[in-house]
Amino acid sequence: MASPTSSRAQIPLTKEVLMTTTSMIPDVGIELREGYAEVGDVNLHYVEAGDGPLIVLLHGFPEFWFGWRLQIAPLAAAGFRVVAPDTRG
Repeated sequence: MASPTSSRAQIPLTKEVLMTTTSMIPDVGIELREGYAEVGDVNLHYVEAGDGPLIVLLHGFPEFWFGWRLQIAPLAAAGFRVVAPDTRG
């Protein structure tokens, strides 16, 4: 008997590329970790800060992660891991 998942299409999981840099941006006021997530054939840039429960900040077109720069530090200081990806337009 075949397993219930054998007939389903396998969806590839996102492969996270190692974070390459950390940076300090004056408006943000904390250290940001930057990296790229490989999603299919696309590499998406993201920044993150803090540790704890995850909060993902998503922007709209034509913005990018920098639009969340004033919210990142307070959320990280409150005990959250904040991730702001650059989504495709």
